[in-house]
Amino acid sequence: MACLFFVIAGVLHSEPEAIRLAQAIAQAEGVKLTGVYAHCGNTYNCKGVEQIQAVAQETTSLTLQFVEKLKSFGITCKSSIGSTPSCSHPVKDMSQLSEVHPGNYVFYDVQQSLIGSCSLEDVAVRVLTRVIGHSPHRNQLLIDCGWTGISLDGVGKLPTGNAMIEGHPNLKLVSMTQEHGRVEPISGPLDYSNYPLGTLLTLIPYHSCAAAAMHPVYHVHSEGQLEDGAESCHIITGFSCPFVKELLSSLPGDIDSIKLPSP
Repeated sequence: MACLFFVIAGVLHSEPEAIRLAQAIAQAEGVKLTGVYAHCGNTYNCKGVEQIQAVAQETTSLTLQFVEKLKSFGITCKSSIGSTPSCSHPVKDMSQLSEVHPGNYVFYDVQQSLIGSCSLEDVAVRVLTRVIGHSPHRNQLLIDCGWTGISLDGVGKLPTGNAMIEGHPNLKLVSMTQEHGRVEPISGPLDYSNYPLGTLLTLIPYHSCAAAAMHPVYHVHSEGQLEDGAESCHIITGFSCPFVKELLSSLPGDIDSIKLPSP
């Protein structure tokens, strides 16, 4: 099941085909029906905790009911749901699920703050960029972060452009090419003396999943300072092989020198 009411993949819980599919999988040789999963993606249309929890409750109830229905056909399996909003504001019945998939609440982002999953102060990811040029004829700054640094997610969603610029509520990230971005004031002329070349600007991503996937290394910091003794987090993204989990758990430390086979 996926989103329960808006199926991107899988089948609707209410369709007879759902039971037939489960039976076919359970009866097939070399295949095991591990569980039923529903991603309550309709929480992304919510505004506030009450709406989020209403969707989470409905998704949880329907998933558990479907698992019980499978039992009546002799099929026992696990149950799981997940989305960042629903797991940020869980309902009591979610404790009956085998597992939950909490999405990106390790980081959160501007999108989640608008939905009501979190406050903007909860967002724990930033993308640093530098001012590398002044364009007085356009009333703009040029920065060294393009869509390969933060993604294009969020276009047209915010009054501040593709991201929020921390500490500068009057600045807007108006456009990006692959490697560069253009920043201008929401209103009025730019005071370029406030943004000399080399000035660091801190971007709060609209969608942290997309932004995080652009970077192989994350630096751990607190209040703008790198944590003493904190090592950078090395990330493998876009890689799906069965041995990766085992490989990572056995690593002594630095993974930069490890050569991974092609997926």
